[in-house]
Amino acid sequence: MRVTNNMLIGNMMWNLNNNLRRLDKLQTQNATGKKIRFPSDDPIVASRVLKLKTDLAELEQYEKNNNDALSWLEITEAAVADIGDVLQRARELTVRAATGSLTTEDKEKISSEMEQLKKQLISSGNTTYAGRYVFSGYNTDTKLFDEDGKYNIDITSFKLENKPSSSYEISIGEDIQVSTNGLDIFGYEDIGFSLSKLPYSGSGVEEAKRANLSATSPVDLNFNFTTGLDPNAVQITVDGTVYKVDSAKLGALNGEAPNDPIDKNEILEILKDAEDGSGNKLRDGAAVYFDSSNNLQLESKSYGENAEIQVDFTGSAGISVADLEGAFGISDGTIVNGSEAYIESTGTLNDGDIVGSIFEGAEILVDLNGESKRITIGALPSDDVDGLVTAINTAFDAAYPPPNQSIVATKEGTGPDYTIRYTTKDTPLDGTKPNLKVDVVRAEESTLLEDFQDVIDAMNAGDEDKIDDFLEKADAHIDRVLSIRADIGARVNRMELVKSRIEDDNLSFTKLLTQNEDVDMAEVIMNLKNQENVYRASLSVGARVIQPTLLDFLR
Repeated sequence: MRVTNNMLIGNMMWNLNNNLRRLDKLQTQNATGKKIRFPSDDPIVASRVLKLKTDLAELEQYEKNNNDALSWLEITEAAVADIGDVLQRARELTVRAATGSLTTEDKEKISSEMEQLKKQLISSGNTTYAGRYVFSGYNTDTKLFDEDGKYNIDITSFKLENKPSSSYEISIGEDIQVSTNGLDIFGYEDIGFSLSKLPYSGSGVEEAKRANLSATSPVDLNFNFTTGLDPNAVQITVDGTVYKVDSAKLGALNGEAPNDPIDKNEILEILKDAEDGSGNKLRDGAAVYFDSSNNLQLESKSYGENAEIQVDFTGSAGISVADLEGAFGISDGTIVNGSEAYIESTGTLNDGDIVGSIFEGAEILVDLNGESKRITIGALPSDDVDGLVTAINTAFDAAYPPPNQSIVATKEGTGPDYTIRYTTKDTPLDGTKPNLKVDVVRAEESTLLEDFQDVIDAMNAGDEDKIDDFLEKADAHIDRVLSIRADIGARVNRMELVKSRIEDDNLSFTKLLTQNEDVDMAEVIMNLKNQENVYRASLSVGARVIQPTLLDFLR
């Protein structure tokens, strides 16, 4: 084979460029410290590196969450410790005040210090972390107490069963609750054995329904309507509007011809086109359809007990009412109504549970179709379930005067134990689905702060019996605070363990990333020097391969 000068030059340039590319790759690795520059350099390593970087980014976020959660818990723990110190000091002062040797002036001084301790409790209850109130659940922008020591948040039955809390995600699929609900620390007046038995949206909820008339048997597709229908043979009343079926169109249907039943869609369209005399059709006021068993279904588009559907048949010499009932599977004069939304209490009340002082002044939070109102129960005409229902209805009537849509309370059951039900009333027939939500507002006072105020008043009045009573209450409050503090401490310990684990994971993933992504610099430098020598040698060989020609001498 003849080797030309062009072949020599081409091979030399190809080898030279290959050497230069290898040199460029090594220079890049030396400059960046990374094994690959583009994913195409090593797709497997590239995908592994991307996954490890994603994992490290997640660990970094979890570490931030952990640090934030740990700080939140430490602030909370400090606040609870402060509350415990205040209670301990209050107990010491109460022991001093309970001795009979103190003068009235001495007790007033102790009372003055107790007032300051109460203010400190309110301040501790409104402790913040990074501008967020730590004892207000997820309502972190709202103080737990107002200046007078009353709860600044609505305490409802639903919230007591599902106490709101704030949490952080500290690992994949792992959250930790960081907030401590102030209700657990400061307490609330437990009149819930009665109030919590009033209906609220935590349970016993029933949505409103449309009027739905369902045939009891399939439509007879073999019926012969041509034997003579009365002009008013079929009338359907929806929400007070009477729609008359076109007897002429219906009378043209004959299903008795051999092997030729009536097309059910023809019957459906004739029914849908029934008119009210003003050109309005049944299809605009109700849904008309067949179910899977060919039973005729009529459903109003309105909700509530005033939503109504009625079917009436008129017989003739040719087709009787009984014939039409058999053809459509519906009895003449059948009436169905919709139902209202209601909320019923799951707990029961009897007349002995009703004490007017408990319920009078209690508030019910009502949300009817997006409009919220606070309804206050007034004086009960009698201390029994009937008296309570009357008082609630009086409050509802004042909040929702007729003829507007309203709510009514009813006593359910045969006794002696009853439930109470709130039901929407007078839902407009415009297709609006009533939406009812109800909750019960609990006492606004903290039992801890109430007990403080009671002993302060007792000290000012010199009532030693009530002063003694506070000692037992103080012990109960201290025990509860210690229990809560232990729970917070346990969560702090867990967070420290999680933090240690995250740090270990971070080191492990970083090491894996380095092994997959970073180069061995000593090896790269050695290879780079070797490749430089190879490249210089290829340049030197190339200079010999490309021999001077006659043209070079002529130039």
